[in-house]
Amino acid sequence: MLGGRYADKEGRIVGVMDSPETVNAFVRYAEMLSEVTTPDQWANVAIYEKRALKIDRATRIVEDYLRVAVAPIPDAPDGRRYNNSLMTGLAITKSAAQPELAWAYIRFLLGESSEEAIHAVVDYTIGDTVTFTAFGQKPETLEEMKQWMRHEITISPPASFDFGWKDGLRDSTAPKRPTKQYYEYVDADYARIDLSLWAKEIESYAEAFAGA
Repeated sequence: MLGGRYADKEGRIVGVMDSPETVNAFVRYAEMLSEVTTPDQWANVAIYEKRALKIDRATRIVEDYLRVAVAPIPDAPDGRRYNNSLMTGLAITKSAAQPELAWAYIRFLLGESSEEAIHAVVDYTIGDTVTFTAFGQKPETLEEMKQWMRHEITISPPASFDFGWKDGLRDSTAPKRPTKQYYEYVDADYARIDLSLWAKEIESYAEAFAGA
């Protein structure tokens, strides 16, 4: 979203995740985060719920919700469009012992068609998200947002500036960093050094995971 990338089309991470463009993206995002919270406030639920939409004072969902409109996601600095909706996705690995059974399970969860699957993913993403409880005041805006989300996820590859931080809400086995460390990325030199190290860790993990 801010001009950075984790990997290129060939799946290379080193030289991409620690590129000047990605470093700048991380620095800017850390600056935005630091404008509204401190590392010690990160775990505060009330602050967490409002933080994303208060960054740069774009909007305040509690006080100004009725003046909010829905718009499509703009092009990124590289001219491409990215889906920033943090959609939930499911996949089957190439080494799955029973791929047909796995596909049957995914169809059971999401539906028999691509259209049903997209609706299911959007409804799941929005349905239990605390941040969007204010949509109850204006359900037509909620439906408009869902329509845009369904549109964007069919034409835009996912942006992924959320997969690696361990914030207590999302976790994975991939190499990660504690969320409080994110605030240190306001220092571009620190960000560049750590992203270079992190890129090597993730690439090594990806190679081992693919081999497994």
